[in-house]
Amino acid sequence: MAREGRAEISVSGTGIGITETDHDKVLQPFTQVSNILDRFHKGCGLGLYLVKSIAEMHGGSISLESALEVSTAVTLVLPPGQPDVQTLRSGCRDYGLALY
Repeated sequence: MAREGRAEISVSGTGIGITETDHDKVLQPFTQVSNILDRFHKGCGLGLYLVKSIAEMHGGSISLESALEVSTAVTLVLPPGQPDVQTLRSGCRDYGLALY
């Protein structure tokens, strides 16, 4: 979906869901919110953090909508145009990444 020239990509699925109080936590690196004893899903907790970081480097954002034990939807919003290389390099440094 695009509004005002923006690109919006939304991905949703069923699963354990994420409580609203945990939304900020799952956007941090190496963070998962389920208890290790009841975790049935593999992962290292980097996916949403990387999406958020890349979106921000491009002047965009992500948002989460979730219902615990029902579903989660993640929406990526990117502005029109492309960021300049200097902005990308600066953003990469901020997140400890390298741009070649």
